[in-house]
Amino acid sequence: MGILKRLFGSKNEDETVKKQTTDAAGHADSVENENEETATETASSKDFDILKYDGVRALRTGQWQQAIDCLQFALGIQEDAECRDYLSQALLHHDEPQAAREQMEKLCTMVPDNALLYLRMAQADFIAEDYERMDDDSNKALSVVEKATGEQADTHVLAQAYYYKARAAMGLGRDEDAVSLLEKATATQSDFAEAYLTHAGMMLKHGDTDKAEADAQRLTTLLGESEETLLLTARIHGARGENDKALEDYDKVVALNPFSTDALRERAALRQQAGDEAGAAEDLSALHEIAPENDDENIEQKMNETYRNANPYGF
Repeated sequence: MGILKRLFGSKNEDETVKKQTTDAAGHADSVENENEETATETASSKDFDILKYDGVRALRTGQWQQAIDCLQFALGIQEDAECRDYLSQALLHHDEPQAAREQMEKLCTMVPDNALLYLRMAQADFIAEDYERMDDDSNKALSVVEKATGEQADTHVLAQAYYYKARAAMGLGRDEDAVSLLEKATATQSDFAEAYLTHAGMMLKHGDTDKAEADAQRLTTLLGESEETLLLTARIHGARGENDKALEDYDKVVALNPFSTDALRERAALRQQAGDEAGAAEDLSALHEIAPENDDENIEQKMNETYRNANPYGF
């Protein structure tokens, strides 16, 4: 209701405008018209500011639909690059990647040659599983960054562009290209944890546990014994058949995060392989409590596939 009042005004606002018009009646017609236009522009500007503020506040508090509504109304009053950027973020959070990307395309005409914007478009493509377009947007980001020199060259953005291009290659089934691009990303930015983790997953997928272990050691240096690094080392030990070591790592993960569905499911698989039916049943019971929507057949299927495929990452 507040939005409608701001958009279309109220009775009191109408009376105020009438009073302003009456007060101006003694002036020449040209001055009267100028005052009316100024009053209208001022009201519209105020509506825009209020709607934009409400939209940003809703965005920051996770009220995606309200943010979308407010920001769309605001843009109907006045074009604004920042407002359109916020709208694209809200749409992305609301699981509308195509609509978000359309807003970003409009931004590209307002803010050309912006590498970060192309990366955001690649992110939307990834959510939409449009890997061809993701590759294209990543290439555009790379082109912008590679043209820059000296202080203008942003190695972080360059590494991100390599990473998104690698994820696009993975989506297109080009694993060799993906590995090469991930290695470029980590060579460009030596503390790029996500790229190391993805590279390790690719190495596990193709059975190269030594390279995966090198990635794990680098990640442990960067992140310590985090949930991500412990899951990785557990999977490496599992792929090598070192089940006791893998179980120790899974125990540490569950101690850090008792709600880690991956750790519980994968530990259940190892416990079952080791003949620990009671332990496996305990993990499955915990999984049911965390994710009751998963039935027994679905959980057991995923559990059995975990090490049979030697690809817990699903790449």
